[in-house]
Amino acid sequence: MLSSFKVGSKIADIEIVKVRPGTNGKIVVVGKDMETLRTVAAKLKAQGKDVMILDDKYITKNFRDTHFKLEAYDATFSDGTVVHYPEKTWTVDGAWDDMIKNSKYEEIKSKTSGFITNYDDIVQIPMYKINNKFIEIAESEGYEILSIGNPTNAVRSADKPWFFIDMEYNVMGWDLLK
Repeated sequence: MLSSFKVGSKIADIEIVKVRPGTNGKIVVVGKDMETLRTVAAKLKAQGKDVMILDDKYITKNFRDTHFKLEAYDATFSDGTVVHYPEKTWTVDGAWDDMIKNSKYEEIKSKTSGFITNYDDIVQIPMYKINNKFIEIAESEGYEILSIGNPTNAVRSADKPWFFIDMEYNVMGWDLLK
């Protein structure tokens, strides 16, 4: 199927920097800034498009219940902390709150940025796991995938790594954002 979007196209004045044509008539938008993603998704939805971003407002209950259920597991982090996660179907907001507010992660977060900066740690938390499932399912089920890249020109650093967008780009086989 040919994409109705091209690299360089704009949606809500936001440039599309990557396009993977889809086969099912549905669209997933990825990128570095959630507020901009919400703006683009709202514009596409207003145009009658079936669009998803990794945001509870744009994820159907059926998609969440089918794909965001994580089996029980134990995560051992770089500081030796072990966290048990019971079997659970996660919402995006719930996984985000866990990543930001869970006191068990305090020792593995940067003291200056507040972000988890170790790849081996981040891949174990529910937010990363559901984000990974989200993009893998979108890719395998034929969603058209659009990337808005890094519209706010955020700066990548060791203290502020881009694990999520890097994972999405890796799944798509795209070169990483600079």
